[in-house]
Amino acid sequence: MNKQEVIKQFFNILQEDESYRRSWKDNIAMSFKDEFWRTCTTHKHLDLMDNETLHNITNASADNFLNLLIK
Repeated sequence: MNKQEVIKQFFNILQEDESYRRSWKDNIAMSFKDEFWRTCTTHKHLDLMDNETLHNITNASADNFLNLLIK
């Protein structure tokens, strides 16, 4: 199987297998979230973002990334 076929198969699996897609989404979202908290250096940053809002933003971002990736 060449690279193009592997990528095509990967995209198909992302579209068809909800739990596989969810695992990718969760990992992408957590990497965004971890980096946000890692770079939060002042109370001003913390006052602007609570954990639930950040959770919603990172999940939406991960969905958007995956949707753009497979189109």
